[in-house]
Amino acid sequence: MTHLFQEQSDRFLQWLQEAALPFWATRARDHKGGFFEALDLDGDPLLDKPKRLRVQARQAFSFARAEVLGLYGGRAASDHAYDFLLSHGRGDEGFVHTLHPDGSVLDSKLDLYDHAFVLLASAERYRAYQDERALGVARDVLTIIDGLRMKEGGYAEGQPHTLPRRQNPHMHLFEAFLTMRLANMPLDQDERLEEIRRLLKSAFYDKDAQVIREHFDQYWNLHPKKGQEVEPGHMVEWAWLAAEGGNKDLSVPLITKARAIGYQENTGLMVNSVDLSNGEHNGSCRLWPQTEHVRALTMLARWGEGDDDQAGLLLKKTMDRYFPEDLGGGYHDEFAIDGTQLSQHMPSSSLYHLITMADEIIRARQEFATS
Repeated sequence: MTHLFQEQSDRFLQWLQEAALPFWATRARDHKGGFFEALDLDGDPLLDKPKRLRVQARQAFSFARAEVLGLYGGRAASDHAYDFLLSHGRGDEGFVHTLHPDGSVLDSKLDLYDHAFVLLASAERYRAYQDERALGVARDVLTIIDGLRMKEGGYAEGQPHTLPRRQNPHMHLFEAFLTMRLANMPLDQDERLEEIRRLLKSAFYDKDAQVIREHFDQYWNLHPKKGQEVEPGHMVEWAWLAAEGGNKDLSVPLITKARAIGYQENTGLMVNSVDLSNGEHNGSCRLWPQTEHVRALTMLARWGEGDDDQAGLLLKKTMDRYFPEDLGGGYHDEFAIDGTQLSQHMPSSSLYHLITMADEIIRARQEFATS
C-alpha cells in the first residue's frame, strides 16, 4: 500500500466515522419519522421537500452497512429509517414512490428502482441484525417484482409500465440479490441474479462501444431518442458489481472507457453523462460518480491491475472538492465541469455512495496489509 493511499484512506475513513455518519444520523433525522430528503449548506433540513421512499431505504441500508464495517453504531438510525419505511411506505400493491413531508402518501405508484432499494436495505439488515422483519419484507418484495417480469426479459419500470426501459433499476436489483446472497438469506435469489447477469451481457453492455447502455425500448433495443446517452458513473459502478457477480472480465474495459469519455484529468472530475453520438457531456459532475470512480480504481489496485497511488490521488481530489471542512460531516453534491459549485443543498441519498466506497477501501486496506 502506497503512502498516498494510506494517508488519504485514513483521512476519508476518519471523516466518515467521526464527522459524516454522526452528522447524517442526527441532522438529517426527522423525529416525526424517517429522514429528511436533503439539508441546506448550513446543515438545516429542507422541510418542504417530499420524502422519496428510496432515500429511506438507502439510509436504512447505509447505517446497517456502517455497523457491519465497524464504522458506526448505526442500529438506531437504520431502525428509524426502516420503521418509517414500513409504517408509511406500504401501499395496496407494493411500496409507494414518494411521501409528503408529514409522511402521508404523495405518489402511490409502484416503482422498480424503489423496490430494489427496499430489497437491498432488507438484505443488509438481515445480515447486520438478523432482523426477521427484513426477511418477510424481502419475501414480499420478491413477489412484487416477480409480478413485473416481462416476457422480453427483466422487469417493467413499475406499475403502470412506462418507457424507456432502463438498466439502472436492474443494476440495483443485481446489487440487492448479491447482498441477499452475502447475508445468507433463506430465499432464492440465484435465478433472478442470473437473469440480470444475462441482460448485462446481452443488452446493457455494448461490447463494441465498451459502454453500459442506459435506455431501451420494450425489446431491449436502444431507445430511439435516449439510446446514445451513457453515464460513466454507472459504468464504473457496474465494473465493481459485475466483478462481485462473477463477470470480472467486464471491469477493466468499462473502467477504461468510462475514464476515456467522462474523466476530466485537469479537474479530477467525472461527468454525469455523455452523448455518444457527438461526444458532448452535460457539463455537470455530481458527487456519486466520483465515489464510484474511486471505488473502481481501488478495486483494480486490490487486484494488482491498477495503481493505488492513482486511487489515492483521486480520493484526495474528491475529498478536497466535495468534503470541505466548513461543511463538517456534510458534502457538496454537484460542480460544473470547470469546477464551479452548482449545488445549494446536500441530498441525504449520497450517503449510500460514501458507504459503498468505504466498503471497498476497507477491503483493499485489509488485503494490502496481508499481501
